[in-house]
Amino acid sequence: MVQTQPMDSIEIRKFCDSDLDAVYCLISNTIEESYSAHYPKEAVEYFLGLYKPEFILDKNHKGTTFIAAVSKEIVGTGNPIGELVRV
Repeated sequence: MVQTQPMDSIEIRKFCDSDLDAVYCLISNTIEESYSAHYPKEAVEYFLGLYKPEFILDKNHKGTTFIAAVSKEIVGTGNPIGELVRV
């Protein structure tokens, strides 16, 4: 029989400015790890250049950014745009 451990719950909340460093690291790491396998180097560099801290703050101030956290560690982020969510 396989024993499982209870999974920590996922907290969904609004972004606050103190989340910026963690969100920036998450986005940068995601771009570097995920995009580089599927996009040319120039595209990866474009997205890394686009998602600077100022851009992340600006997106939040123009709309709403949500954070997903597990045990207080930020593991995801997204911005609702109409009926869509940009992650």
